[in-house]
Amino acid sequence: MGGNRDGYSDFGFYQAWAPAATTDAAGSAGGLTVDMLGFDTVQLVVNIASYASGGANGAGDYVVFQLMHGLASAAGVSTWSLVALSQIIHSVVGGYDSTASTGEFLSLASASEIAASGNSAVYIVGYKKDVLHRYLRLNISNVGAASAMMLAATAILGEPNNWPVNTPVNKT
Repeated sequence: MGGNRDGYSDFGFYQAWAPAATTDAAGSAGGLTVDMLGFDTVQLVVNIASYASGGANGAGDYVVFQLMHGLASAAGVSTWSLVALSQIIHSVVGGYDSTASTGEFLSLASASEIAASGNSAVYIVGYKKDVLHRYLRLNISNVGAASAMMLAATAILGEPNNWPVNTPVNKT
């Protein structure tokens, strides 16, 4: 029996990647900055749709999903770095070229990896916060020229340091 906390006050929901189509060109892109100040837990819900629907990926084409955390400065984020695997909570951590410091929690090479769900899937990854990093973001890297996909991500922050008192607004 944990007390009288509720889901409305106990979580913060933030957009981590605005819903959009990714490019099929090689390169890397960072998602939106999530400020974890005031919360003790965080997880990202990554929603992928239409992966490789535009055609099959070549032998060396794949997409890497990574977590990056950032240090705080007076101007916002001073430095982004890849999250160590010891701070990632996910069932499929790693991938084609992951090491202990790549921040990688998933890599997709072909639509067959998620074909059972119609080339769409939802992945949830947790992050073990440390005392140094205040910010978190999703980063994707397209290696080779993997097909474009629809992508969106939501950050769910939990265990607020101060439980807010929610006073209803009385509209008369």
